[in-house]
This record gives sequence, C-alpha cells and structure tokens, in this order.
Amino acid sequence: MTKFESDKNIASFFKTVQGEGREGGQLVHFIRMYSKKCFPNRPRCSFCDTVNRKMYKESMSVDDLLKEIRGMDKKPEHYVITGGEPFSFEPIDISNFCNYLQSININAGVKVPRIDFETNGSFFNKENFEDDPYIAACLHSTIIGSNRINISPKLSNSYAKGKELAMEDVYNFSILRNLHEDYNHIDFKFVVAIEDEEQRERDMNDVIHFAHLAKIPAEKIWIMPMTPYNNKEMLQKVADWAIENDFNFSNRLHVQIWGSDIEVEK
Repeated sequence: MTKFESDKNIASFFKTVQGEGREGGQLVHFIRMYSKKCFPNRPRCSFCDTVNRKMYKESMSVDDLLKEIRGMDKKPEHYVITGGEPFSFEPIDISNFCNYLQSININAGVKVPRIDFETNGSFFNKENFEDDPYIAACLHSTIIGSNRINISPKLSNSYAKGKELAMEDVYNFSILRNLHEDYNHIDFKFVVAIEDEEQRERDMNDVIHFAHLAKIPAEKIWIMPMTPYNNKEMLQKVADWAIENDFNFSNRLHVQIWGSDIEVEK
C-alpha cells in the first residue's frame, strides 16, 4: 500500500446524476478527491464549491474506498473523478487508482466502468509533460476506460476582487491545445455570469479569448450559466450568445435540483 492509498485523499463518494455538459442527466458515481491545492499558481476561487461545504473533508482513504466498492452488490459502471483538483495528485497515483477501479469490475466479471475526469486544467503544464513520464500515460493509454475529460477553466468571475491574473499566467495554452487535439474526448466548460451585466460581458469575452489561445473548436465548448436561473431575460441573453457562436449550452442540473451552498448562487 502506498502513502496515496492510505492517506485520506477521498472527500466523498456518492451516486447521483451528472449535472453538466455532454453527459448531463446520466447516472454516475462521483468520487470527489480532497485537494489541498486546486491551482499551482493562483488562489482558490472566491466561491469555491467544495472547501466550504460540509461534505468536503478528508473522509476516507483510497484503500477504504476500494474496499467499499468491492463490497457493493452492483458495481458502478460510470465514475466521475472530480475535486478539489484530481490532477494535483501524482499522475501515477491517479493512473493506478483508475486501474484499481477497473480491475474490481473485471474480477467480478461485470462491465468495465467508464471513468470521466473533471479538472480546471491548470496542472497541465510544460513541466508535467517534459519531466513526468506518467502524465501522458495517465491521459492517453493507462486510463483506457476514461471516456471524457471535462476541463472547466475558471474565468474572472471566480477571483476575489482585485486578485485577478492573466489567463496566460494560470494556463499553458500550448499544452491544452495539444491535449484536445491528441485526445478526442475532451470538452471545455465555462461558467458565465448572468445577473451582473458587466461581469457577463467580461466572461463572454474571456471565453472567446481562451478558445482562441487554446484553439478550441466550438463543438468542444459548453457554456453554463451561473445560477440563480430566475432571471430568464439574462439567461436567454447568454443562451443566444452561445448559439450565435456555435457553442453548446448546458444548465447545471445538480444546482437546479438540490441547490447550492454558495451565497452568490442562492
């Protein structure tokens, strides 16, 4: 057993429906990793939806989670590994973790599970790819059951006032471009403000700028409006803008159904 397996790196494990993007509404088992740092070179989001929630704490080890899954009568067929930030851990640890999840189903003689990732994309950088021999395997070959990596870059609406950084200081755009060109099953999801008109315009410009820098084709981009959804006029403006730019549009189903602990989204 490695330190990664024995430390309490799992915040929560639960069955639900995917709330966002291309797989919205699908039955999934979420594995939320406990990350002490979500970005290598910027502060946490001002509205962080994990660290301020009661469910987000160091609750179990990877080894304990695997034991729980082995004991389940019906093995999960679709995992979403999220955070925190799953790629803040060593890629070899995440890679081995996914192999463990797959081997449980293989040993039980049932369908090999699909494994998706949700990441903000900030840990994909030049140093990872040049100095870490495992990250390419983690993304391209070892996680053969991974159907999709959802990259959710954080826009300026995520910063505390006066703390903004240039996108180029947070993300490596050449690496992100190489990723989505080499690995077909990658989507980019952006949360755009609704009610604050100035912030909404800034967010929409940020999406265009980000897509240009990373050369992301429109069909890989999903626009998700920030809740609350009771301002239908502003919601329609964001949807019309997404349609005008050939982007996909998604609500955030989990927030719509179960609500949010984040003050700005109540």
